[in-house]
Amino acid sequence: MKAYRATAHREDKWWVVQVEGVGATQGRSTAEAQRMAADLVAIMEEIPPDDFTVSIDFDIPGP
Repeated sequence: MKAYRATAHREDKWWVVQVEGVGATQGRSTAEAQRMAADLVAIMEEIPPDDFTVSIDFDIPGP
């Protein structure tokens, strides 16, 4: 199973997710950001969602 790494940072009401080597997407919640990152990989890499994982490092703003 292939593993993808991503980073996410907050921009206003959105989490902007950059998946390494694939592209960027966004979501309003961390759960939505995770789903959108998986959708991005599936579409851009043309592989089924069950054939990979996406691990996101969230940059949590504030103290």
